[in-house]
Amino acid sequence: MHISIRIFMLQLQETILHTYVSDRSSISPVLQTPFAVGFSCIPRHSALLNTPECSPLASGPMSQDNGTMAEDVQAKIDAARRRAHDNFSSGYNCGECVVEAALGTIDTRLPSQSWKLATGLGGGLGLYGDTCGALIGAVVSVSAVHGREMLPEGADRQARIAGSQRQLYVDPGLYRIFNQVPNWFANRYGHTLCRELTARWKTKWLCREHALFCRELISEAVGFAVKLMLQSADEICSLPFGKTVERIKGPTLAD
Repeated sequence: MHISIRIFMLQLQETILHTYVSDRSSISPVLQTPFAVGFSCIPRHSALLNTPECSPLASGPMSQDNGTMAEDVQAKIDAARRRAHDNFSSGYNCGECVVEAALGTIDTRLPSQSWKLATGLGGGLGLYGDTCGALIGAVVSVSAVHGREMLPEGADRQARIAGSQRQLYVDPGLYRIFNQVPNWFANRYGHTLCRELTARWKTKWLCREHALFCRELISEAVGFAVKLMLQSADEICSLPFGKTVERIKGPTLAD
């Protein structure tokens, strides 16, 4: 009886997909959620979500070789870069461009208007000229996938604090994920502060040359963010820290 029901469900799901989807790039929003019994969809923290690659009773996230997976990842990165580029041309500020494009490309299950949280990042935090809004937007975007959803629980306060520190530094070592972003940014652009990145245009703010520079920077930032969003936490946490305020080098608190 249970086998018959399962077969029926799989046949029904296949019929729905063939009826409403001509190709995987046009999957409807209703089908973009892991609702279907018997389907194996990419898990959130390593997913090419928004257009989930699902297959009946697949044993893993995707039944693809490494080459195809790499192509899918690059396609997502390119799509996010184009979206951020268009956002800038439409009037979004730097932080909004990155967050909207990243969350619009990768399904984080956050509300569609979550990009509004990045409005204040523009111009280095409300035009203050501090940390670049695109850089912070990239970190916010990566947090949408790899950020903590809860802290350790328990009656012992000290044990909870220690557990929280382990999450950040050791197991899995979440700071290592986010540390990749400013280090990549600084290596690429030489600075992380808006006032330093845009110093040459201080007297002609948002001239054409300035706008083109920021638009390209924004596109690069969202591309790097999406790359991290599509990687598993364990994979990124295996990478070494770059520059840190605590001069951390090793994988444990003892280092």
